[in-house]
Parts: sequence; C-alpha cells; structure tokens
Amino acid sequence: SICGYGLVKVFRKDIAVINATVDIQKNLLLLDFLESEDGVVHYIKNNRIIKMVTAAGYEVESIKRLDNKKPSRYNKP
Repeated sequence: SICGYGLVKVFRKDIAVINATVDIQKNLLLLDFLESEDGVVHYIKNNRIIKMVTAAGYEVESIKRLDNKKPSRYNKP
C-alpha cells in the first residue's frame, strides 16, 4: 500500500533496521534489526520508534519485541 510505504521508507533509512514491512490488514509494522557477528542486536529504543512513527503521521498502539525469527504460540504479534 502507498500509505504504508512512507513508513517503511522512514525505517529503512535507519542503520539498525535491515528490513521493514507493513501488514495493512493487521495494522502492523514489522522491523528486523541488525545483528552483529557476536549476537548483539542493534534495537531502536521504543521512544525513538514512537517518534519516527508519529512523525510519519501514524499512531503507535503497542510495541512487541520478538526474539525468535518465527512467532510461536507464546510470542504471537
């Protein structure tokens, strides 16, 4: 969707974000963060995510961080 693309574009400019996608049906922004060879994940802090989203004209309802690549029944978004 065109509306979600602006948000994706904002996050893809961030050095810590390796991928950003939007699920319009579920109103989700999915971010994959850069991980160093030693296993350190370069997350963006919640307050910065909120600022980036609101600056793009959207609202943040909640933030959920998933450690696993694939959601399980315990950490579904």
